[in-house]
Amino acid sequence: MSKLIQAINVMVANESKIGRVTPGKESKEVFFVYDKKHVWSMAKQDSGMKMWYYPSGINNFEHLVNARNDEWEHMQMVYYSEEEFATREAKESVDELYRIVREKQYGMDEVFNDIFSSDETF
Repeated sequence: MSKLIQAINVMVANESKIGRVTPGKESKEVFFVYDKKHVWSMAKQDSGMKMWYYPSGINNFEHLVNARNDEWEHMQMVYYSEEEFATREAKESVDELYRIVREKQYGMDEVFNDIFSSDETF
């Protein structure tokens, strides 16, 4: 198993450490911060899942989220494409992380907690 998939599995297992989930201004990417310091983004595209890591870190988060298309060629990033997610296990892991990130984007944790609290038997 690649280190990337291991890292994805750790993020999935520790989803409470995923925060600041924000859609990109000019892209279909969803940006997020893991453990208050590691900035990532993900996008589900016709050609498959894409994922990026931004070594500039948390101090550059707002700039990354709001970057214009013409600014990306100057950004430092590590890019992962569908080839890294070719095995069944890898695909399941990245799909699970994407689901978690999207749910956090829309505040689903709070929605679920509200629903759970409305049930006296839960």
